[in-house]
This record gives sequence, C-alpha cells and structure tokens, in this order.
Amino acid sequence: MRDAVSILCVLLITGGIINTGLILVPTQAAAQSSGELELNNDTVTISPYEQKKMDIIYNNPTKKATGGFEYTINFNPDVINITDHSPSGFNNEINNKQGVVEYASSKTVDPDTTGTVISTVTIRTADGATAGDSSKISFSEVEVLTPTANTIPTETRTGDVNVKRKVPKNVRNTIAKQNSPDNSVGFDDLIGAINAYHSENGELDGVEITYEDLIELIYQYNST
Repeated sequence: MRDAVSILCVLLITGGIINTGLILVPTQAAAQSSGELELNNDTVTISPYEQKKMDIIYNNPTKKATGGFEYTINFNPDVINITDHSPSGFNNEINNKQGVVEYASSKTVDPDTTGTVISTVTIRTADGATAGDSSKISFSEVEVLTPTANTIPTETRTGDVNVKRKVPKNVRNTIAKQNSPDNSVGFDDLIGAINAYHSENGELDGVEITYEDLIELIYQYNST
C-alpha cells in the first residue's frame, strides 16, 4: 500500500498522471434528486356549468421526508374558476379575479414515494367561457420543506383545462327546471329533455332542444 501511495505522489509531482492519461476528479456526493409537484391529469376537458376535481400530487424520489408545502396555483380566470381547494392548510386563499390560489400546509411525504395527494382543487368554467377556450394550471413560489425546515429541490409540471361545447344557458336551465347553473341536471330532467327532443316541435317549455344539447347534458350527468 505504501508503494502505491509513493508511486502516486511521484506521478503527481512529475506530471506522469497527465502523460499516462489518468485524471483525478475530487470525490463529490451524488446530487440529490428533485421532487416533483404536478396535477394528476395533464389535460382535462370540462363543459360549461360542469365542475371537476383535480388532485395536486407530489413525487418524492429523494432520501428525505417532507414536512410542509407552500405554493401558488396560477390559472386563467377568464376561462376557469376554482370553487374549492382542500384541505384548508395554514393558508388557503382563492382569488378568482387574479387567477391564483395561495396555499401552505404541513404534509409528510415519505422518501422514495410517488403519487401522494397534497391537495385537491375543484374547477368550473368561468362565466363567458366558450368552446375552444383553454387555461394552463401552473405552480409558482413553490417551497417544499423537511420536518427540520430544510428545503427540498422541487420541479413543477403544468396542466391544461380545455372547454367543450357550451349548452345554452336557457336550454340547460329549462331542462334542469331551475334558475341557477350551479345545480345539477337530474335523471328525470334528462328523460323529459329526451322526450321533448322527440316531440313534434322538439321543444321543452318553448325552448328548442338539439341533439348536441342532449349528448352534452348526458355527458355532464354521467360525470357528476
């Protein structure tokens, strides 16, 4: 062993390492993998008056457990609104005018785990959104901490929400026999709309029901 060390010293002094093509690199600890904050679905399609839930999940390939999360959710308020975000956490401020949700909460995610749900957002189309509109859902000001308040490097992935064909409000409200688009269309309402569509004038209480309206409303009914 001493002979090997002596030879190494001689090579270093004389430049023999360079001449022999041997290169020494300082030993470094392997870089720690980054966590990932993302939506459970990259792309979601939603119809006007419909609500859908999207989970925000965290993948933790690191060797440290998490202790808390802080992030801002960004979206286009002209296309979608967020009606609920849970659990409540330390801070949970929904602003549908600016298109942001500011959130902070304690949450333990074990090392080397994937798919842990951190929170859940409920989205619906904004008033005035039409078919073909879309909104990115992204994250900013992300900070993931260990239980001892050390930062865990975290990357983020965005998602897309696309708006489908819009059922005219007067058609939907007539079918649902109500004045608020927040209430759901019931099974009996759908049966009445189908019967009206097949009637002689294709109307329900004076409102024309189209085939496209029925298909979209049935889709919404099955999605709730």
